[in-house]
Amino acid sequence: MIPPKGWFTSKTVNMPPLGISYISAVLEKHGYGVELLDAHTEKCSFDDIERRIKRSKPDIIGVSFTTETRFNGFKTIKIAKRANPSSVVVTGGPHVSLAVEDTLLNMPELDIIIRGEGEFTFLDLVKTLDKDEDISRVEGISYRDDGQVVHNPPRPFIKDLDSLPFPTRHLLQIDKYNSFIEVPG
Repeated sequence: MIPPKGWFTSKTVNMPPLGISYISAVLEKHGYGVELLDAHTEKCSFDDIERRIKRSKPDIIGVSFTTETRFNGFKTIKIAKRANPSSVVVTGGPHVSLAVEDTLLNMPELDIIIRGEGEFTFLDLVKTLDKDEDISRVEGISYRDDGQVVHNPPRPFIKDLDSLPFPTRHLLQIDKYNSFIEVPG
């Protein structure tokens, strides 16, 4: 999920959120049901987000934001946990990858941070949670254990980017975006 006013855009340019679109594509490829909400582009309020979470009751809620939009990201995390306290709330992205300790120590509503590339880390985390196994073996995450921040070993970078499925544009209101990266050929 991208929070309201939670993505770096200009007044005239709005790009699709590729990071979470790639993560959701990897999850779909492995048979997991995914909903993707770009609350910024869909012009959802925080109340809209809370209603949607209460209605869909997701097991895991992922929130992505940048440093510039972190306060709306933090507010979204709080709303997500309040709307569905039994869900596991996960975040990733550039800000939290660099501010892991601070974020986990100051956001009790947040359960797990994915550091670095999220595609296969999120998949591994979902599989682990789905089997009710110990998350201490999932590379690339940080979380709290008895109030202490735990950093699992980092996950290596994806060596073959062509191994990633195409982003889940079908889960976005793609007609609301006006900036696309042209790739010749």
